[in-house]
Formats: sequence, structure tokens, C-alpha cells
Amino acid sequence: MKKHTAILLSCAVAIAMLFSLVQVAPVKAVPPIPYYVDWGTDSLWSIDCGDFQVSTIWTAYEEGITHLDKDGNWVRSNVTVYWSIRFFREGTDLEAFNESHWTGGYTWDEDGNMLTAFGHGKIMLVTVPGYGAILRDTGYIYLNYITGEWIDRGQNHEYTDGEFTALCSYFSGE
Repeated sequence: MKKHTAILLSCAVAIAMLFSLVQVAPVKAVPPIPYYVDWGTDSLWSIDCGDFQVSTIWTAYEEGITHLDKDGNWVRSNVTVYWSIRFFREGTDLEAFNESHWTGGYTWDEDGNMLTAFGHGKIMLVTVPGYGAILRDTGYIYLNYITGEWIDRGQNHEYTDGEFTALCSYFSGE
């Protein structure tokens, strides 16, 4: 009888210890969610070069990871956006091209609404043979979706007539 009581007591102690471990075990983290967004391909604009047009096409996609809190709510996303822009003239093999990317992220509120977006390291340099790098666009972007605050620092400018002249000259064969 003593043996059975000892075994039962040992089992009761073991079960109690197991329950105590379950109760104090840390909450498991929710694994981050990888995602991909295809921004598609679009024609940005055409450049009027007098006797002909230079067309543009850009493509972009975004890869990232969304981090969640212990309840599964979105907290932030880390992202890299990859894009390319291609200038071309119909009927020729000439083109000017750039592939680049920027890294950044988003922050979210507890309801899954985006609060901010930011990016750094964005670089766009379109090299035109004989003219070098034109259409420069580099820097840092920050956007607050609540206040509408937009900060775009770096070399971001309206494209100049000289840059468009260089493109037209290149595509005319001059």
C-alpha cells in the first residue's frame, strides 16, 4: 500500500509541476509574415523630341516581412522596393535603362492601419551613352499617413530641359 501511495503522490507532484510549467511558459511569438507586391508595369510619360517621341516604361515590385505583436497584430514591415525604368524610341534598338532599389518600411496601428512609410537609399541614375548619368534621384523619403507630413530629402528635382535634350540627342543618333 505504501508503494501505491508513493507512486500516486509522485504522479501528483509530477502533474502539478507540469501544470506550473505550462502556466509560466512564455507566450510564443507570432512568426513574421513574408510578402510580395507586384506594382506592375506602366508607361510614365513620353518625351517630345520634335520629329519623334521617347517613351518610358517602369516596372516595380516590393518584397518584405511584416512583424506582428504577440496577439498577431501588425506592428511594422521591413521592405525593399525594386524598380527599373527604360527609355526607348519605337523603331530603334536604342535605350537608356536603370535598375535600382530602396529599403525602408511601414508602421501600423493596432487596427492594421498604416501609420508611416519610410525609405532610404533610393537611387535612380539613368545613364545616357555620351552624356553620362542624368535624371538623378537619390535620398530619403518619410510619409506620415495620419498628419500627411511628407519629407523627401536628397537629390530630387524636376527633370531639366538639358536632361531631356540629352535624351533626345541620344535617341536621334547625334
